[in-house]
Amino acid sequence: MQRCTLTIKNFRCFEDTSPVVVEIGDGFTALVGQNNSGKSSFLRLFFELRPHWNTLAANLHGALQSGQFGVGCNGVIDQEEIFCNKN
Repeated sequence: MQRCTLTIKNFRCFEDTSPVVVEIGDGFTALVGQNNSGKSSFLRLFFELRPHWNTLAANLHGALQSGQFGVGCNGVIDQEEIFCNKN
């Protein structure tokens, strides 16, 4: 499997200045950290944005070629809380 890096910023507790960066590849992956460090917020990203992952997967080829792909937050349970307040 080719390694892939996922950077999440401006989502809940992840500010632009201190995003979470996850490298996905072969092997074991675990979320480990202190209390209140954002582990649940990271998992909630996948839960709340699951309809958009389907859209992204359907349009991934075009998105990779153009380098741009935007999605809205329709269908997200708590739209006011999804963005970090510290930006």
